[in-house]
Amino acid sequence: VKSLGKMKDKRAVEPLIRILKDPDEYYHIRVEAVIALERIGDKQAVRPLIEALKDKDIWFRQFALKSLGEIGDDSAVDPIIDVIKAPDEWLVRKQAAEALGKIGDAGAVEPLIQALEDIMEEVRSEAAGALKKITQKEFGEDYSKWRKWWEENHEKDSFC
Repeated sequence: VKSLGKMKDKRAVEPLIRILKDPDEYYHIRVEAVIALERIGDKQAVRPLIEALKDKDIWFRQFALKSLGEIGDDSAVDPIIDVIKAPDEWLVRKQAAEALGKIGDAGAVEPLIQALEDIMEEVRSEAAGALKKITQKEFGEDYSKWRKWWEENHEKDSFC
């Protein structure tokens, strides 16, 4: 599985997706399939990686989020927003914020502002970093400044 990812051959995408979806496959092999799909970067992997966000294992969900962020397809934004809003493990919410920042879609700005109120500092920090990447603005983790800026700018054609 590692070799397939290193080769970056798109012919490997389908077999890797099958491994990804196989609940009986060993955990580490499924994770390696996620990493290989990330390396290949084919958009065909996005839907199965989104499905992986429903997996019961938090580590597997984290790897799927990281890969979605690296692939950077806008179709993953809404499912990742659902993750950042969910009462999931903080590590998963943190990874969701990072993925949203890497994708860079303006539709993630408001949910990321909301994430600045997360109980975990690591999630707030990652959300602030993602907001900076998307908007090119710097208000740190200050929820009120981000909220004010958003209210003044979200209807403009080009706020970023």
